[in-house]
Parts: sequence; C-alpha cells; structure tokens
Amino acid sequence: MTPTEKANNLVEDFGLYTNSGLPDDDYSEQEKTEMYFAKQAAMLCVDEIIKANPVEAIKEPYPFPLRGFKVVYQPSEEYWQQVKQEIEKI
Repeated sequence: MTPTEKANNLVEDFGLYTNSGLPDDDYSEQEKTEMYFAKQAAMLCVDEIIKANPVEAIKEPYPFPLRGFKVVYQPSEEYWQQVKQEIEKI
C-alpha cells in the first residue's frame, strides 16, 4: 500500500469515529471539524507507530551458489513519515 493510500485509509477509518457535536444544519462546518479530528487521530496513530520502531520484512536472495531467500528486517520509519506527510495534505 502506498503512503497516500495508507493516509487516506487511516483518515477515513478515524472519520467513522469522529463527531463534532455541531448541529446537523451546519453541515459544512461539521464536516470540516470531523475531518480535522480524523486527521489528528491518524497523525497520533502514525506517531505511535514510529515510536514503536517498526520494521518491515524484505526477502533477499542468497548469494550464488546458494538458492532461496533470506528475510532481512529493516526499519520502516521512512514509510510512516511519508504517510504523515500525506495526511497533512488531505
């Protein structure tokens, strides 16, 4: 999943749980407020993921003459930083 897709997913998911408390007759203001809360929640989520120091598994082939793959773990903070940038753009 690309950082843009992940950012949109997170904001959309958190949007399901936001409620501005504004009356329904002020829909545009309510929508803006709920989007703000959804983005803030998504940003907090990504910050916590970054603090947890996540890693991603990458398959790399063994050097010749060996066959098969080995799994290498590398930090994925760069991906989550990109997700944060995409959330800010929404």
